[in-house]
Amino acid sequence: MKLPVFYTLFMIAFVLGCTDEVPKPVSRPASGPDITETHNLNVARLLSQRLAEPDFRLNLKEKLLEKFDGDFNVLYSQLDDLPQRPDDPLLQVAMPSLTNMNASQWDAGNDVPLVVYRPASADLSILNKLTAFDSGREVEFDITREPENLVIVLSHNERTIYTKRNQQPQQPDGRTCTLTPVVSDNNYDFFLKQESYECGNILAIDDTPTTSTGCDRDEYNRQDHLVRAKFATIGVLRHAEHYLDGNPEVFFIITLASKNPSGFSSLRKSYPSSDRSEWKDCGIFNCKPEWYDKRLPTFNWDRSLFGDLVRYDWFEEDYSKAKIDLTLGLSTKIAEVSVSGGVKITINEKDYFLDQDFVSYCDDANGIGTTYNTGKFLFTVNHQ
Repeated sequence: MKLPVFYTLFMIAFVLGCTDEVPKPVSRPASGPDITETHNLNVARLLSQRLAEPDFRLNLKEKLLEKFDGDFNVLYSQLDDLPQRPDDPLLQVAMPSLTNMNASQWDAGNDVPLVVYRPASADLSILNKLTAFDSGREVEFDITREPENLVIVLSHNERTIYTKRNQQPQQPDGRTCTLTPVVSDNNYDFFLKQESYECGNILAIDDTPTTSTGCDRDEYNRQDHLVRAKFATIGVLRHAEHYLDGNPEVFFIITLASKNPSGFSSLRKSYPSSDRSEWKDCGIFNCKPEWYDKRLPTFNWDRSLFGDLVRYDWFEEDYSKAKIDLTLGLSTKIAEVSVSGGVKITINEKDYFLDQDFVSYCDDANGIGTTYNTGKFLFTVNHQ
């Protein structure tokens, strides 16, 4: 479920209610589609007709398995000989993984999948069905349970950003970095969001050794790492990212203090996985959350610069043209002096908030480190 974040996040932690089970969907009256929706429905219909051709299916599978952004999808503009080129550069053709199969098991020579259209404006938590096409014929597709067979989904890419050809993505502060496009078409270059995030994560680091206080982080000049993460329940995973939307696009923001309240800063980092299955362990009768192990360096914690406490806010990213500005607040001490401040960030309107927790400088950081729990999401931090 994608919950719009219409609130400011303050330093005092609060708990958003969640359940272990996904609420039963309820039928809602649908408004008439706009021009873009109508156009994309026609694209989905024509795509389903092309899937009747074995050579086209085999070519599509080859593109999906390239996983150009880490998931089983391909930008519509990267497919050859397709009619009705979309106006939306981020329109994509995806094959979401099911519990026991993914695109690599698709028998493209024989199996002709349905094409499901996933509107960007749709909240899948309150819908029972979406429009799909079977060889050009419109059908209803039940989204309340996984299908027995793999399906194609026409949706919007959540892992890339685009610019006009030969231009670089611009950071919120106006800076640009030299990034390499993962793909390009006649009009646009496409870049991985995670690389753009790293471009913005520039900190002023002082090489002066921190005064020893007996904490783990004092013993060695090491860098903090995120080493693993896990959804608190399967219900939270399903709310955060419906299976039709594929692999969760998890990211986090670290808020860092400064002696000068106007100097508070933040780091935004993506925590991508290769497949949805890496977040869950499914048996015969049910699934449970699984630790996703991926070591990701975060920052060098200079206590004299950043103080005793940092804040981690977690999100699952969803496509949305509308944006929301938030202020993330933090209070801590630097050299025994209390400081309070915050940073302003911008996220997508439909990003799902997985809540926040605070990491203390003197928490255990050797070995496996310390595990933190936002109530919806668990993560472990150490230094190495």
